[in-house]
Amino acid sequence: MSESWRVCNACGRELEMAAGQSLGEALSGWYILSRIRDSTYFDRMSFCSMGCLVDWVQKQRTTVPEIFRRSLDDGFSY
Repeated sequence: MSESWRVCNACGRELEMAAGQSLGEALSGWYILSRIRDSTYFDRMSFCSMGCLVDWVQKQRTTVPEIFRRSLDDGFSY
């Protein structure tokens, strides 16, 4: 099983390294994202393409409930 930095966090594609190849060479073209959790811990995620990074980011967004969006159009004033 590969370590987490060797797998695309969106599509699951595994990084393949040739013998003697450095990690920097193998990750060429990949996108690496670091997310700070608190003052001592962070997550590092890898994405094999911009499309995978965009897909992952879009899945992280929370959706606004439709009933709330409709209430804004109804002209409620507080």
